[in-house]
Amino acid sequence: MQGHSFTGALRGEAKPKEWRKVVYYRYWMHMAHGLQVPAHFGIRGERYKLIFFYGCKPDGSGPHTPVAWEFYDLEKDPSE
Repeated sequence: MQGHSFTGALRGEAKPKEWRKVVYYRYWMHMAHGLQVPAHFGIRGERYKLIFFYGCKPDGSGPHTPVAWEFYDLEKDPSE
């Protein structure tokens, strides 16, 4: 995996100068392995998080769940 260790950030150390401001992620295993976690992708910065649940497997098959957006202000709702 490419990248740099974020161990220092977990220890509360200062962030490196080149620290990314936002991160994109995707969870594609829609309702897999008995988990009730729908497939989704999101963008997260220090203050905000935006998630889109697209309601099915990437190929459109399998059980469908509601399509939904979630937006969080992590300053006002740190535990979201």
